[in-house]
Amino acid sequence: MRKMRNRFLLDLICVLGVVGGVSPSAALAAGQILVIDATADPGVDLLVTFVPQSSVEGGTRRIAAHQSVVTTAFIGLSAALQVDWMVSVLKTGDVAANISTRPVSDRNGHMLFVFPNEMTVVLDNGEWQIPNFDSSLYAVEVGFGIESNIVQSAYSVQGRPGQRLKMAPGNYQVVRSDGEARIGTPIRPDLETWDIPSNMDSLLTFNSRGEGTLGLLR
Repeated sequence: MRKMRNRFLLDLICVLGVVGGVSPSAALAAGQILVIDATADPGVDLLVTFVPQSSVEGGTRRIAAHQSVVTTAFIGLSAALQVDWMVSVLKTGDVAANISTRPVSDRNGHMLFVFPNEMTVVLDNGEWQIPNFDSSLYAVEVGFGIESNIVQSAYSVQGRPGQRLKMAPGNYQVVRSDGEARIGTPIRPDLETWDIPSNMDSLLTFNSRGEGTLGLLR
């Protein structure tokens, strides 16, 4: 089975070009693969995000990446779209939040996200420990980000002072775009979504009616 699967992947690589600056060989070496085949329905417009294993009350999916497909797109997810733990702290009156990140692949069970002279947010074995803070002065969000040129929020929960919040890494999601492609924008819950199995190579195929079917690469 492994030989057949590897032969299929090698045959597939031969007909695919570079996508998003990542060569097929580099994407293959990096780990998880997503192939999107829209040859029967050119012009598919998709969004990419990342969600936890279980949805969290108040959690918001956000557009972290955009992918239009007119033929076939070959994406090495872990290479092109690395997932990070992400904390943002916005001080009242500031233009933008301060961000602190750590790779989800980091197996350290105890992480500190330090915002000097403001606060330290702790992640301990999958539990966010948000310190007591003045909610009239700060807004704190925790969740996941996806790295491209910079880290973009993929899933966020607004934290309360002193809150304890369980969150475990889940999987990438591909979402059919509603025409909104602005990075960081919340994703509407009613849009068609495909969950990409964690650590599995997947093939998302669109037929001539625009219907998408997700399967595993064998």
